[in-house]
Amino acid sequence: LGFDFYSGHLAVQEINRHVKQIVVGDYALQFGQGLILWNGLSFGKSAWISSAARQGRGLVPYSSMNESNFHRGISGTFALGQFEVTPFVSYNRLSGKVEPSEEGGATITTINYSGLHRTPTEQSYRKAIGQLNYGTNIAYSYQRLKVGLTYLSTSFTGTVERGTNLYQQFDFEGKSLQQLGLHYNYTYRNLYLFGEAAKSFGGGSAVNSGILASLHPKLSAVVHYRNYARDYRQFYARSLGEGSQVGNEKGVYSGLVYHPSRKIEWVAYMDVFHFPWLRYRVDAPSQGTDFLTQFTYSWYKKGAIKVRYRQRLRQENLLPDTRHENLLADVVRNQLRLEFQYKWSDTWSTRSRLEGSRYDKEQEENARGWLIYQDVAWRGLRGKVQSNVRMAFFDTQGYNARIYAYESNVLYASGFPMYYDKGIRAYWNVRWRLLRKMDLWARYAITKYADKEEIGSGLDRIDGDKRSDITIQLRWQW
Repeated sequence: LGFDFYSGHLAVQEINRHVKQIVVGDYALQFGQGLILWNGLSFGKSAWISSAARQGRGLVPYSSMNESNFHRGISGTFALGQFEVTPFVSYNRLSGKVEPSEEGGATITTINYSGLHRTPTEQSYRKAIGQLNYGTNIAYSYQRLKVGLTYLSTSFTGTVERGTNLYQQFDFEGKSLQQLGLHYNYTYRNLYLFGEAAKSFGGGSAVNSGILASLHPKLSAVVHYRNYARDYRQFYARSLGEGSQVGNEKGVYSGLVYHPSRKIEWVAYMDVFHFPWLRYRVDAPSQGTDFLTQFTYSWYKKGAIKVRYRQRLRQENLLPDTRHENLLADVVRNQLRLEFQYKWSDTWSTRSRLEGSRYDKEQEENARGWLIYQDVAWRGLRGKVQSNVRMAFFDTQGYNARIYAYESNVLYASGFPMYYDKGIRAYWNVRWRLLRKMDLWARYAITKYADKEEIGSGLDRIDGDKRSDITIQLRWQW
């Protein structure tokens, strides 16, 4: 039956001074601060505080393995003096549950973005929904000022039906959605100002704005404000925030970076946020904070030692089984990380990490966990072969004490898997340049749990205590 997912594109760049590029097939779009369109990988808050200011790449060919967060059609970027115009149109098939409606049309009750089609139910969802996107971005540049206008129209081959839970009251419902946004960035001496305002027709608005400042040759700061209405509706938005969706959130994020010398760096940020409306397992307006501090000592081009502490406070229902009761409890997660990385030679490098976590919630047992891993990277045969290996040991008291860790993968793929329960995880990556224009990537990963006789449930269940996966990728360039 072939593969589950196919992707491809034809991209032509710098055709002339007016046509910068044209892409036919699969492509991604990144504009402004991500309040309307941001396809591809999007990192949240981290020790790299300058990432609060998004730097959109505009139109780029799509080459990831994600099966939903991209566009399939045609787009181009055209330069007209100080203006840059990027029109686009795409049509894609999504997975989801479609049922006939009483009026004779179709009702979309579920949209599945996981890309998994393992069971008969998941297979029946495959490519059941048609989605049409079209719009444009117009950007104007003058010296150190850039202003852009983005319009996006999204429609479905059916009526999307929102959930029946109270916290889903302001979710999108209907067949089509239009969005319009204005974004800007401006550099003045040692200041960089940025922001975006967006409106979903028939719904609310979203606004964020910030400033990056070099206060001293050794000290930099960032302040970012966001206000996403509870009824702001979107499908491709990815921007700074605490929630998984751009909506129902207000917050102020501020951070500092201090370099007393070339070897020492201190980073800290504080994010104070508020959710005006209900959320999943939160039956009242809630609030929270996110604090991080990190100290780094570096050997120039050789290695570094990092110490990081992070505390996150959010609110959830006091009891998991309560519904629509204004009884919230504070949930506090503390994490401490120690990391050492060193480049021993042009051939060998290593990275070691030890991380601990603690989960506290009223009327629940505290949960603790730890993760330790060792990475070893090797580069040989005059750069033709590159390889890295990880061995990780983890032990957490359940899902609440879970720990995330970035894992390297084949080209255009990455991930932040969860480490929870108790076990060992290992993976091996290799890249081999077979020919001058041909590269082969391969990856094998395995997780072995302690005290488990099965993993997963239903038709996704694995009998035994091990889960493994294999990835192979071949690239030919000409």
